[in-house]
Amino acid sequence: MDRETARPTRQTREPKSAGKVGRNSATGQFGSAAKLGRKASTVVRDKVAEPAPSVFAWPASFEYDEDGRVVVSFPDLPEALTDGADRAEALSNATDCLDEAIAGRLAAGEAVPTPSRKRRLVPVPLPVLTAAKFALHRTMADAGITNTRLAVTLGVDEKEVRRMLDPRHATRIDRIELALARLGRALQVSVVDQ
Repeated sequence: MDRETARPTRQTREPKSAGKVGRNSATGQFGSAAKLGRKASTVVRDKVAEPAPSVFAWPASFEYDEDGRVVVSFPDLPEALTDGADRAEALSNATDCLDEAIAGRLAAGEAVPTPSRKRRLVPVPLPVLTAAKFALHRTMADAGITNTRLAVTLGVDEKEVRRMLDPRHATRIDRIELALARLGRALQVSVVDQ
């Protein structure tokens, strides 16, 4: 991050300290940022950054069809369509539908669109594990990190990284959290009223 203009700068190689995790005894924070006394979630390649938090909820349209069923569609994901007998069932089905649409795109190596900010539509959140895997995919792509490089950073076999990225594999969330931390990101979960 260029400190004067607050714009991201591009580095050709990562600093030696990138990816190392330690604990700052003064602040109690983990990560390469701990050495600098900064929040680990605000550091990208040992540079100061203030990224907006990523929220993994896509807007959905809920409309009634001629039979009185609630039809749900996602403008950002045209392949994702579902319905329900009532609004509660439609919302439950929409969550499953969104999960399958994102998982299918990740498995096929296709691009996943950033959720648009469409007003008057209902945001449907991605299930936690799929959201964490998507966050890891996106973070690795943004940083240009390969599966092999992340495996070396984590001290694991490359197969384990492939499993972490596989939307069909039931990876432990703490493994994904560790991988994101090694890439300078923090996984946070929030609970909100429905």
